[in-house]
Amino acid sequence: MNTATLLMNQKTTSSQSILWLKHGLSLCLKAPFKIFFLLLATIIIEGLFQLLPAPIGVITSKLVMVMLIASLWPVLDQISKHRTFTFKSLRLYTGWSKLPLLSLFMLLPTVAQVLTAIGLLGSSGIDLLLYAQMVDVTPVQLSIIFASATPVSILLMFVPAYLLLDNKNVQTAIGNGVRLVLRAWKPLTVVFAINLLAIIAVPFTFLLSALLLGPLLLCINYVAFIDLTQNQ
Repeated sequence: MNTATLLMNQKTTSSQSILWLKHGLSLCLKAPFKIFFLLLATIIIEGLFQLLPAPIGVITSKLVMVMLIASLWPVLDQISKHRTFTFKSLRLYTGWSKLPLLSLFMLLPTVAQVLTAIGLLGSSGIDLLLYAQMVDVTPVQLSIIFASATPVSILLMFVPAYLLLDNKNVQTAIGNGVRLVLRAWKPLTVVFAINLLAIIAVPFTFLLSALLLGPLLLCINYVAFIDLTQNQ
């Protein structure tokens, strides 16, 4: 299991992003269908929770989605090292009990979306995101609402890795994760741009952009974390 060491004095360069894209693709190709269907399963499970009465169903679905996406870090760790994973192997990671608490903090990207929706649509933004009601909204407005979560998501992208791969407590995982992103902002700019484009395209591609690029982006995130935290 990876033991991450935060190397705050290590310089980062924009060219690292090219290596992350290359090695992220290689990792994705080790088990492309497993990663894709696991990501698809998280989206389906989120949708099922949204069938519960609003707004409880929507809020619960977001919490569950956060925990499911975070759980993919150990999966990718196993695929990286063994080309596959078993659910039994996930027991090697001991941060699971702290994940529900972290998931509350990881709702910040959703909060950003809600605030953006209110700014664009007024009270209809609450109806759209918290009550899953159809409102008068354009694809461009949806793109802006969805994309508003991206800066916060990038800022928190490594927090689950510290919790589950390195078994840090919630407070340390948040602090280390945010500092690591701020230190590596140059190469992460490329990752941010790819994430942003994928999210902006969601209303125009009926979620296909997120589904098709999602597995690759998850792998890039994992490769970036390992590269930024390994002892060199």
